Amino acid sequence: EERERTCEELIHYFVKLHFKFASLPYYLNAKQDISVELHTKIAHYGAFINYASIEMLIHGATYFQNFYKNFISKKEVYEGAPLISERPFEGIPAIISGAGPSLNNNLDLLGTLGEKALVFAGGSSLTALTNRGITPHFGASVDPNPEQFERMVDQSGFEVPTFYKARVFSKSLDCLNGPKLYLGGSVSYPVTDWMEKKLGIEGGPVLGEGYNVIHMLIDLAKNLGCNPIVLVGMDLAFTGMQLYASSVVPQDKTDVTKEEIIVNDNLNNNAFRRKGVYGEEVYTLWKWVAEAKYIAKYAQ
Repeated sequence: EERERTCEELIHYFVKLHFKFASLPYYLNAKQDISVELHTKIAHYGAFINYASIEMLIHGATYFQNFYKNFISKKEVYEGAPLISERPFEGIPAIISGAGPSLNNNLDLLGTLGEKALVFAGGSSLTALTNRGITPHFGASVDPNPEQFERMVDQSGFEVPTFYKARVFSKSLDCLNGPKLYLGGSVSYPVTDWMEKKLGIEGGPVLGEGYNVIHMLIDLAKNLGCNPIVLVGMDLAFTGMQLYASSVVPQDKTDVTKEEIIVNDNLNNNAFRRKGVYGEEVYTLWKWVAEAKYIAKYAQ
């Protein structure tokens, strides 16, 4: 834990700078495992943190390209804050769906639970569920990249009430016919609060966005009063050497090979072996490890 925190702090301090890792000959011989571990952690933290810092280093351009359009051009939008403040689903279980390969094992059961729990889906998991005839109670959209539009077009739950943040790729909201529920605030951009005050938008809890839409959905479910919160399809690994559940993309596009995932110019996309939840070895990515740790810390 201490080594990881030190590695992470070093990368934050020297963000976007190239590095070389060196070790005393004694450590290379007598403590080779630690030396390799430190080198690996610094390399992967560097790839992940550098990627996460890109938006800030270009002065938030990705955020603001969507931010202004989403405030000016969108109609028939509801505020999500009043709904959250009422905690209308106190004590009701929540099922939050990812789009990992293990979702294939749970789809039939998930299709029977719509009257017993609230089902949330965001991003690719909306495609995974709706393509199998399962309509979640709520969707969510936060990704600012054009790929978000492609996900929205590929899914069929266009009437699902969908929570979204000001950063979401603007064009993707045009695909939705159901209620659009705006979630205010931003951890990184205080100008969002200023804009909301000018427009008379009610404030509310600023949800923890974490690293992806699933993390935001976890915090949303908690603030809506849901308990317990159950995750499905959250492999965060290439389970069975697959990237997604088969209902997201055709089978021939979800399968991966070892050669494809361990050799990449970007270290953050280089897979490495890690012990899985059942004790078996699986291939994963450093960004997925970070996402898993976020969920573990949130649960604590």
